[in-house]
Amino acid sequence: INTPFGVRVDAWGNVYIADSGNHRIRFIPKSGGTYFGQAMTASFIYTIAGNGTGGYLGDNVSATSTKLYNPSYVSVDVAGNVVISDTDNHRIRFVPKSAGTYFGQSMTANYIYTIGGTGSTAYNGENAVATGKNINTPYGVFAGSDDMIYLTDTNHKIRMIAGGVADVVSPSTSTLSVVSGSGDGSVDLSWPSAGDDGMTGDLT
Repeated sequence: INTPFGVRVDAWGNVYIADSGNHRIRFIPKSGGTYFGQAMTASFIYTIAGNGTGGYLGDNVSATSTKLYNPSYVSVDVAGNVVISDTDNHRIRFVPKSAGTYFGQSMTANYIYTIGGTGSTAYNGENAVATGKNINTPYGVFAGSDDMIYLTDTNHKIRMIAGGVADVVSPSTSTLSVVSGSGDGSVDLSWPSAGDDGMTGDLT
């Protein structure tokens, strides 16, 4: 494992690792079985996203066939879907456990998709389709029990992506908005810490 940053444990005791320097998301199953389309042995380690080469190659393909670029953190929602802060691609990526509509996109199980960010960094506004808005070097990411995705954006903001499968807004939409931070680094959010991604309470 090369320069691991984030690690998560899901409700079933499986471990997820943001293997940043290897440009991969790794997975250690608690029990043997089939996960992410792979037959796995308990306590062995597997790649579930990224092909080991840093960069951006594309979406809507098998998660292990495409590139990540120094992914820093990984989170898992209550349904077992995986959310990745693809840090140097300036994107939030999503690997669904099951096929369905998430964040306004029809998705195939175990494929990878961008749900936030364009790949560019300059701040270009809020409250619009998340894949049309820029995110700058995201580190922390957290899949909330409210089905929202919260992330740290080094544009000096904490931001939220709405539109997950159980979201009260609607799974046919996906919007990016700010929950805290002015954007000028003046309110204790200059270079927000990736370690602060387990957010609770009202941040508005």
